[in-house]
Order: sequence, then C-alpha cells, then structure tokens
Amino acid sequence: MADREACLVDVYHTLVSSDFPAYMAEMAEGAGITAEAWADGYRQFGLAFRLGQVSKAEGFARILRAAGVEPRPDLVRALVDLDLELLVRNSPPYDDALPFLRALRGRGINIAIVSNCSEHTRDLLEAIGVAALADTLVLSYEVGVQKHPRSTTTRLTGSAWPPGAPCSSTISRHTARPRPNSASPRCRSCGATRTGRCRPRTPPWCGP
Repeated sequence: MADREACLVDVYHTLVSSDFPAYMAEMAEGAGITAEAWADGYRQFGLAFRLGQVSKAEGFARILRAAGVEPRPDLVRALVDLDLELLVRNSPPYDDALPFLRALRGRGINIAIVSNCSEHTRDLLEAIGVAALADTLVLSYEVGVQKHPRSTTTRLTGSAWPPGAPCSSTISRHTARPRPNSASPRCRSCGATRTGRCRPRTPPWCGP
C-alpha cells in the first residue's frame, strides 16, 4: 500500500503547456475586435469565469458589447465553440504528464486534479486523457472556489521532493526553479519523477 493516499495535481503549466497569449489573440480575431480590447474585457471577467459566476457565453457577449460589437447569438456561440477549440489546440500535455499519472495509479495513489480554471477545462482534460486517469476533478468554475496557491502547492525546487512535503500537496510545475544540471524531482513517497520545467505565470493568462 502506498505511504500516501492521494496526490493533488495542478493543470495549466503543470500537466499541460498552454499558450494563452496566442489563445487570446485568436479569440480577438474571431470576435472582430482588437487584441487589447479582448484582453481588457477578458481580464474583467477572469475571476468570475474561474469561479463559475459568469458563463463564457454571457461574458463574451458583454466583452463584445463593451467593444462596440453587437453580441449576436450566432457570434457568441461561435466564440464559445472557438474557446474550446483553441483551448484544446493550445494546451497539449507535457511528455511526462500522462506517464506521471499512470505511475501514481500504479502505486495505488489516488489522483485529484485540482485547478483554478474556467469553463471547458473538463472538456480539455477529457480530450487529452487526463480525466480517465484521475479519481476526481476539482475545478474552480464547477465548485465556486479557488485553491490558495501558498497553502496547497508543493514547489519543485531541486533534485528531490521538498523535505517533508506530502504527496497530498498540489504538484505545480510552473512554480519550479530547478537548479542547473539537477536531476528530475522525485517524490519520496511514491517514487514518481517530475522534470521541474518552469513555465512562469503571466496574468491574466495564468488560466484560461
């Protein structure tokens, strides 16, 4: 039996590599407004999107209206569909993501995917095979609350799992600052390894 019962794993810049600036630019093009106007509008609804307080359809309609564009139902629907398409296209899993999750399952460790994210993230996780490997998905837009990064995130900082860090802490790749020439971080409990590659967060694109 595994020493630890569960491992909580983040999504963006941890399991998947996401190019959110490219996503934002293509959404702006689809909306027929400037990239700046779309980014400004999206920033205003970012938190509401992540907490599930505003749907993408409602938020997109309001962004269009603020930019002087009539939010026709067909245009809003097209943007919602484009949002999903771009999210899947621009968020491929890292090479080690699925093997890492399989290694955890092979050691009898339950997996919870925990993410501050918005609508369509569940669709993404199902499309790339992550959902099938997880015991549960805890997504902020579905549960209406965000995880606190300082209290739940294990930062991969060196050649080994941080001393004393349980495997039930949230694993987050984007907080890592690997030492030069260091080996992949390894969990002392389950033996799984991570590359520790760093993908810095750039608000408002730290989550879709």
